[in-house]
Amino acid sequence: MAADHGLLPEEVGPIDSKRFLGFVWGLAGRPEDAPANWKRERALWVVLDNYSVHVSQSVQEAIPALEAANVFLFYLPSYSPELSKIEPIWNSVKHHEMPVRSHAQVKDLKRAVGTALANKAEALLAAQRETTNELCTTA
Repeated sequence: MAADHGLLPEEVGPIDSKRFLGFVWGLAGRPEDAPANWKRERALWVVLDNYSVHVSQSVQEAIPALEAANVFLFYLPSYSPELSKIEPIWNSVKHHEMPVRSHAQVKDLKRAVGTALANKAEALLAAQRETTNELCTTA
């Protein structure tokens, strides 16, 4: 079915607790063949909203193992998008970087989202470089 949309099987499917935890472990840098006592050198804090997958029973049960590996989940208060630095970026991507948001095939939506995020990332990096240059020239 994924191939019908030009995607690999691992690129489709629901975002469930298993997929989310796999993402967190990958973000932490844990190798696939890591021993049970694997631990990051430096702590990793992952800031989350209260999306149902983020607070699921499976995720709550994984917290002791994550913390033992020096990976910590920090939950923002409910209904507080103003505390999430990503919210304005998602809003900008959705409303300014993706003029077309309806696609007949998943691969086209995935490509549009990837392009929009890449464009936004480049704009943010350019703004950061400009700010850095201004700070360096006025100092």
